[in-house]
Amino acid sequence: MTRDELMAPPPYEPTLPSLFADSTARFGDLPLIITGARSMTFAQADARSRIMAANLLAQGVGKGTHIGILGPNSPDWIAAFMAVTRIGAMAVLISTLYQRRELGWLLRHADLHGLIMVDGFLSHDYVARLEEIAPSIAEADGAAPLMLPELPFLRRVWVWGDRVPRWARRAVELDSPPSPAAAGLVQAAETNVAPADLAVLMYTSGTTADPKGVFHNHAGVVVRSHTVRSSRWAGTKTRVLTLGPFCWAAGFLTMLHALHNGSCLVTAVTPKTADVMAAAVEGEVNQISAQPALIRQLQEALDLAGKPVAPGLAAFLAGPVDEAGQAIPAERQSRGLGMTETVSMHSFEPGSVMPAEKATAFGRGVPEIERRIRDPQTHIWLDADQDGELCLRGPGLFQGMYKKQRHEVFDADGWYATGDLCRIDADGYLFFHGRGSEMIKTTGANVAPREVELALEAYPDVQEAGVFGLPGEGRDEIVVAVVAPIAGASLDADELRRRLRGDISSFKAPKVIHIVPLERLPRTGSGKLNKRLVKERLMRGEDLMVEA
Repeated sequence: MTRDELMAPPPYEPTLPSLFADSTARFGDLPLIITGARSMTFAQADARSRIMAANLLAQGVGKGTHIGILGPNSPDWIAAFMAVTRIGAMAVLISTLYQRRELGWLLRHADLHGLIMVDGFLSHDYVARLEEIAPSIAEADGAAPLMLPELPFLRRVWVWGDRVPRWARRAVELDSPPSPAAAGLVQAAETNVAPADLAVLMYTSGTTADPKGVFHNHAGVVVRSHTVRSSRWAGTKTRVLTLGPFCWAAGFLTMLHALHNGSCLVTAVTPKTADVMAAAVEGEVNQISAQPALIRQLQEALDLAGKPVAPGLAAFLAGPVDEAGQAIPAERQSRGLGMTETVSMHSFEPGSVMPAEKATAFGRGVPEIERRIRDPQTHIWLDADQDGELCLRGPGLFQGMYKKQRHEVFDADGWYATGDLCRIDADGYLFFHGRGSEMIKTTGANVAPREVELALEAYPDVQEAGVFGLPGEGRDEIVVAVVAPIAGASLDADELRRRLRGDISSFKAPKVIHIVPLERLPRTGSGKLNKRLVKERLMRGEDLMVEA
């Protein structure tokens, strides 16, 4: 097939209910997801999500209702997502890494009507965390709709796990046989889901302290993921070890690819190395969806443990080869370039291998998204092969940001400025050079420096903090902080990291913290921390305790 044929729109109305129906018809008895000892076929996912959808309808959930999903990758997560979106409600995807402050902010910002969550995961106790966020919930009775001044729109919480508090409902109730009347509503609700209806609200770190709530409609989610389905594993023989969480764009896209292609998602019970190795070996995976650094860590762990690796996984770990069996150099391998705002890649090549003369490129554009490069300062459009800021426009883009007016997100002509520094050559191949803003990209996620700075500066013994992204492996960056204690205080970097673990997600916490007296930090003419100069010194490896 040609590139244009591969990127043709799906042969059905672009809604998630239509995608689910198409997947079930084509792949029904094949496994959709395997998590430890649990598995679920495409047909089982369809049937289970229909039952859950009927019970949600019976409890007042309908078109446009905001329903949060908080849990690790699992059959439960996929069933909940399918149930919510197939009846036109909007799925709000929540990271399991969120600490109290982050989770509280999102629950308020997203105006959740309902929350489907696990009781806890790893060291996170979400039941206790919700009671800290909304103390009045402790007096509530889950048999009646919630009425909480802290979360005024939240009416129901359904909990998976052994610890279901009095104020919540057991999530297993959503799997109970629905009433005939409720079951009869599901098909009618699906029929009334339109491509333009909002489907998903995803959160990504903003350039200030607060994350951005990015929402997509059904057509955007379905068409964009269908367009680039050939960029990854295609076919029912593929078993994909999926390390990225479904709540983030990369993991979400991996799940959508499975629905389009009939591949099987293999997920670890926890992200611990032993569990990931077990999933890789026992799940007989032959592909991995993860950041390159994580793939190398897994390979090293498998080698160290002497674990037997199936031929398919061994071939994947060995790297791609061309038609002659020769290894394809790393600079010609591309995973495509995208962002939460596009759900999927806006630039990619089928097979993710670049021509030799386009080494380091991320590929050409997709039909639903226009790409242009502008001067970051003057905003004048640039010609081919000129470096500048990437701007995107078109129906394949997100619909907007929650609680932001359109002019705050798009310009008058509908262009969205990404903040990515790129160039597009005369043949349409995009080359990525980095971020134009302070945003730090680490382990596949965005970190807003100001969010981490505010968390550090909230401690009574911290006077000031500056957070930076320094080069890591590949396109990844390392989060580094410079912290000045208040007069007379003594700070310890390890102790600061320990405190941060209770306030922000682990991936946002600085890997390196420099404790520097306030008087040693350089200032701008207006008295602000000269972050440019500090970063330059850090990049050069200079000791900040020594005068520059």
